[in-house]
Amino acid sequence: MSPGVSIEFKELVRARTDIVSLIGETLALSPRRGGQDYVALCPFHDDHNPSFHVYPERQTYRCWACNEGGDCFSWVMKTENVDFPEALRMLAERAHLEMPKTAKAGRGSSQSKAELYEVLAWAERQFHQCLLHAPEAERARRYLMEDRGFSQETIQAYGLGYHPRDWQWLLDRARNVYRPELLYAARLVRERRGGVGYRDDFVGRILFPIRDVRGRTVAFGARVLPDDSEAQGPKYLNSPESALFTKSRLLFGLDLARHAIKDAGTAVVVEGYTDCIAAYQAGIRNVVGTLGTALTEHHVLGLKRWAERVVLVYDGDTAGQAAAERSLSRFLAYDTDLRLMTLPEGEDPAEFLANRGAEAFRERVDQAEEALEYKLRLEIGRYGLDTVRAREQVMLHVLELLSESPRVAGTPREDAILGQLARRLAISEQNVRRHLSEMRSSRRARREAASRSGWGQTAMESGADVNRVDRLLSGTLSADEKLECELLEIILSVPVVFDQVRHELTDQDFGHPSLRQLFVVCCELADQSLEPSIDRVLTTLEDADLKRLATWLDAQAAQKDVPGVMRRSVHSPGDLPNAPLLRAVLERVRWRRERTLHEQVRGQLAGQNRLTGGLDEHAKTLLRRAAEFHQKRIVHKEPLT
Repeated sequence: MSPGVSIEFKELVRARTDIVSLIGETLALSPRRGGQDYVALCPFHDDHNPSFHVYPERQTYRCWACNEGGDCFSWVMKTENVDFPEALRMLAERAHLEMPKTAKAGRGSSQSKAELYEVLAWAERQFHQCLLHAPEAERARRYLMEDRGFSQETIQAYGLGYHPRDWQWLLDRARNVYRPELLYAARLVRERRGGVGYRDDFVGRILFPIRDVRGRTVAFGARVLPDDSEAQGPKYLNSPESALFTKSRLLFGLDLARHAIKDAGTAVVVEGYTDCIAAYQAGIRNVVGTLGTALTEHHVLGLKRWAERVVLVYDGDTAGQAAAERSLSRFLAYDTDLRLMTLPEGEDPAEFLANRGAEAFRERVDQAEEALEYKLRLEIGRYGLDTVRAREQVMLHVLELLSESPRVAGTPREDAILGQLARRLAISEQNVRRHLSEMRSSRRARREAASRSGWGQTAMESGADVNRVDRLLSGTLSADEKLECELLEIILSVPVVFDQVRHELTDQDFGHPSLRQLFVVCCELADQSLEPSIDRVLTTLEDADLKRLATWLDAQAAQKDVPGVMRRSVHSPGDLPNAPLLRAVLERVRWRRERTLHEQVRGQLAGQNRLTGGLDEHAKTLLRRAAEFHQKRIVHKEPLT
């Protein structure tokens, strides 16, 4: 996200910019006959018939010949050859809007950080006292103390709280104490629709204070109560980012865990607030949690200050395995002893602790697998080691991980990794190094091509692969990519269904990196209780190629009349999450996930049989999964591929 800019400000700039007027300053636009759109000769390729369309209703443009497209920010980035922050500044100036002066403080940019810390600490006390004593918090108390088993001491240590189901509760308490503008700057309230006045955030939710390493509250995580039929938005959400809070830089519970981490020399990282709290209460004091994001470079550097060894704890299912793999490249570049602790399938850390106890958890932490060994084991399970081709596939997948981590290049750490890989796979180290060099050269060539194309640094910084996006826009799609595009077309054109989609799928259900990135952006908007509509997604995106892709998907949805098909297939708008088109796409995605899991199971079975010559309990579990898949295949009447 651009420094110093909230999504609200970006949306304001976009709303104040008429795309027809903007593009009309440099292109001769003509109304399209019989329609509300405008057309022109495309400025981005040798166009002889007007292929360039501007859509006032959606505030986007697209060339139907070269597939260049986007919104007002994309236009300025492309035509002025600037990055997103500069395009935003130029459009804000054009709209006579003043850029925020303090990082991410939005309308509250005039508030000092001291004031923000003060009002957040005050809000934490209000929420905490409500949880402990208010009659309307009885369900929340029962959930935390009876269902989750948290003691009063633990609740006090983490400052847990509750916000009643009253949209003015915090604003009323702040009257004559703190100005509404200060609460807004602290992201404790939101603007009402239309921008007139404010309303409370986190209504009807349990509150988890998010603190910096010094123990100062900078934001809140919020969870709806189970079986709350009146709940709105996702089950978990965090405060929007502010002058004090950037979720990619913070870990939940680090203020309480840092001394234990330093004493133990080990940091245990779990996913989420409740797992972190459960582990802490069980006596695992060196534990922290992520805030709904993948581990970032900032997290790695922060943990490295306190720990020599980092143990990532993930669920044993496919999504947990994928999340673990995503974290590996970020740690490879740093001299950190990274270990992976995988839990039994179907158990999260809190359930594991409740079922097996803290001592069993500590044993798993002590026995956690070294990161490279973990990656090797996964790839060997998939491909085996029986043939030269299989060993080469294992090598290439591990090297792909290394090539994504440029900081490790040429370091002693890289030498050690390459030597270990060569010995383990019985491949000459010279051959291993040659393949790695070729991968890096190819990656570098793609980056240089992206830079020359005019999108420049923005594309490189975001990691978007221009070639991948261009291939999608050319219509050369695999069956899997077509399915993922169909799902995103539905999400962007009928965003009201996104909560249902997110309930059933994760970003790991997307194989194409750029499509996955778009889904992640939709998730991040939903975390802020914002629908991922096409205009909001375009406003949020800062990468020109992802903007092109989102615009193309929106145009595809319009051509197919996806919103109309969805609406006509249900009795009322409330039934849209159950529309046949969406259900069919979700079912196909789930079936693909089952097939992928089955292929992994087959690989693991083959590896188990080679290693042991027989079937242990793990192998029997794998066989049972394979049988379940075959039964589902019969029901689906699909051939095994």
